[in-house]
Amino acid sequence: MKRSAAPLSELDAAIMNDDYFARTPAWTADTKVDATYYYKDRFSNIRYRKERGVPKTFRVSRPSTERGPEWVDGLDGTERLLYRFPEYLAAPTTAPVFITEGEKDCDAVRGIGCVAVTCDGGTAPGVWHDEFSKELAGRDIIILPDNDQPGKWHAERVARSVKRHGAKSVRVLELPELRDDGGDASDWIEACRGEFGYKKGNRKKDGNTSAANIAIKKELMSLADRCVPWKMTIVIAAGKEDRMLADAEEALSIERLPVFDRGGILVTPRVETVKSRRGSTTKVGRAVKLSAVNLAVEFLSPAANWIRYDLKQKKFVPANPPHRTAEALIQRGGSHKLRKLAGVISHPTFRPDGSILTAAGYDPDTQLYLIDPPPMPPISDKPTKKDAEKSLSLLNDLLVKFPFVDDASRSVALSAILSVIARGACTAVPMHVFNAPVAGTGKSVLGDTVAAIAFGQPSPVISAGWNSDELEKRIAAEMIAGQAIVSIDNLNGILRGDALCQMLDRPSVNIRPLGRSESITIENRATVVANGNNLQLSGDIVRRAISCMMDAGMEDPNFRTFNFHPVTRVLEDRGKYIAAALTVVRAYFVAGMPDRLPKLGSFEEWSDLIRSALVWLGKADPCATIEAARDNDPERSNFVSVMIALRDDVGFEKPLSTGELIGEAIGSASGLFDGTVKLEAMRLAKPALRAALMVIAGDRGSISNLRLGHWLARHHGRIIDGCRLEGANDKIANQKRWKSSKLASPRQWSRMR
Repeated sequence: MKRSAAPLSELDAAIMNDDYFARTPAWTADTKVDATYYYKDRFSNIRYRKERGVPKTFRVSRPSTERGPEWVDGLDGTERLLYRFPEYLAAPTTAPVFITEGEKDCDAVRGIGCVAVTCDGGTAPGVWHDEFSKELAGRDIIILPDNDQPGKWHAERVARSVKRHGAKSVRVLELPELRDDGGDASDWIEACRGEFGYKKGNRKKDGNTSAANIAIKKELMSLADRCVPWKMTIVIAAGKEDRMLADAEEALSIERLPVFDRGGILVTPRVETVKSRRGSTTKVGRAVKLSAVNLAVEFLSPAANWIRYDLKQKKFVPANPPHRTAEALIQRGGSHKLRKLAGVISHPTFRPDGSILTAAGYDPDTQLYLIDPPPMPPISDKPTKKDAEKSLSLLNDLLVKFPFVDDASRSVALSAILSVIARGACTAVPMHVFNAPVAGTGKSVLGDTVAAIAFGQPSPVISAGWNSDELEKRIAAEMIAGQAIVSIDNLNGILRGDALCQMLDRPSVNIRPLGRSESITIENRATVVANGNNLQLSGDIVRRAISCMMDAGMEDPNFRTFNFHPVTRVLEDRGKYIAAALTVVRAYFVAGMPDRLPKLGSFEEWSDLIRSALVWLGKADPCATIEAARDNDPERSNFVSVMIALRDDVGFEKPLSTGELIGEAIGSASGLFDGTVKLEAMRLAKPALRAALMVIAGDRGSISNLRLGHWLARHHGRIIDGCRLEGANDKIANQKRWKSSKLASPRQWSRMR
């Protein structure tokens, strides 16, 4: 059914047409001054004045000099001020602030002992400036509108502004029994004076201490206490969808409702039940994508008073937010003006400035949302090194039963705990890998211990999938959810991937959500943890990961027994372990971060704050494990094998095309190998070179020219132990030739074997 358009009522005019507000008649030479109001700055210096004339008209003027006495009409760029601004600054910050519609009302409210301010200009659009609202930030605001339509919509604009700029609370109090043609606060106070027995002849000099004023103030505060908190009013009107959309977004913003923009996707923080290890489930805080129905029912409806014009009743009536408005808001993508969300955490964290985030809710400094934090013991603002050592010992006691192969592996485990808790201070942290030769060594339990401190539950996990692309999609889905830990469970074989590298070392990443063709950019505050049996790191991932190696030295370590379980111990008093981790980091920060280690590229903040703190407290450098992972990198091993073969079978500085390299390897001048090589060719073949090339470019028993060319191009310019692989274009032959260049002493070759 087609909806009829509402008539252009007073309400619509008040929103859409500035000419609705009557123009004030001009000041003439015959105008008599009825009242003069002086506007002063915070130092009580008079900056301008406003005169009220009879008949009702106004004139503003400024002093011609700092002292006066001459006045010049107009403000000529003079900064606009709140009326009674110095008195407001001198009042207690706990006192509510009344905003009236005009100076006369302001003085009347102040006369009964309340804090009140107003602005010059009446109710015309634009007279209330955002600078006024910023001055009132953090205060309880009560707006007293005149009883007419311009007054009500002026109150709406003022309320939006003060709420947007941080007012503690906002109420719009419509005083009772006011006349319909613009009755105001002054009228109500005068009526109350008669009701409370005020007699003009008995009025004391200081009216603020009179019994009548005390009674009137008490009545006014009683009305204010019963007044419901203000919410925006949004008019549903045909043809005004753009205004409705803008108002809806502003309502969500100024009400500070938990709706956030995460890479152009509207999300809300929730505690969800997700899969854990071995088929069990766990609860974790994450960002959940909102549907149009969720957005309209859960957030848009309580964010504002939605009204529409009813033709039968001939008045505005309450309504539900339109589904189209919610859908349009979701589809705005990256143009949202809502707060950005970097992640959802369940524990206090460390900020980049060294402070500790402990308050639940949204933190604008880190763009993190803290949900359901546990009770915690107090943390000293200036913990000492001794405090840090005691706290680190508490964390280390959780790890006593894990069979770490060396001290550096233990430091990686401690780093995982500190990194998750202090993640808010680090742009990026390396991946923490828990590795072991066989299952049952304790990799999963170690991951659950870290997660128990962070979440209060065992770790939610994802599996690796069947290839690196599938793994990256699953990691991307977890990162969109904004949870604190992305845990990859039970990896085997070789771990590599360009997208995974980007997710590890970039503060914001481009990812493609499942089911969408376009990519989105999101803030990344996750810590990636992986575990596996004899897991090998390959390529660029090597320098982006630190590895904790465990070995129980048993055929079946599952049968080991322990006198406590670390996850159970954490859950008995989770806050204690969070406080311990924060104390370690805070103590190092307060100490001035002494003896910082050389920075680890892409992870500078983590290297300064976490890695250096561990070494400062006498622990091994967790980055020492990177060298071992590099030596175990199959891609590096293949490169070493090729470079050794080039040295031994080809020699330095001898450029060859890919076809010539294959020919050298198989003893065929043509560079072809079809399984029927003659004896002479077999005699000329170079088995070491052929074996090395078969590993990197083998194709069903042959060496692929194309694969070899791609591999060489990918490693062009790479140096290992003083030797470089170089390629140069042969313009005559129109092909590229490759060679090994010697950059250092041949004695370094022994380190490559």
